[in-house]
Amino acid sequence: WNEGEAASLADPNVFDESFVKEIANCVQIGLLCVQEVADDRPNVSTVIWMLTTENMNLPEPKQPAFITRREKSEGESSNQSSQKVSINDVSLTSVTGR
Repeated sequence: WNEGEAASLADPNVFDESFVKEIANCVQIGLLCVQEVADDRPNVSTVIWMLTTENMNLPEPKQPAFITRREKSEGESSNQSSQKVSINDVSLTSVTGR
């Protein structure tokens, strides 16, 4: 998204050049919905309006609320899976059956 390649997020099996602008708009609206500050996020009626209005100038999205990243300790081998950690120290729960 930051590199202007929102269309590369689309599935290449169904990608069509004629939908590049629509793909970018949908990604931008999605990013607006997950901004860090809740007051910056659009409400549902605004999102519907954004999705149905053509040729609309959408605001630039700010920092998303949660970003996960992979971290490896120095001693961790490459064949072990890395634990996902949130940059804002939110805990992640893994659900497993008994």
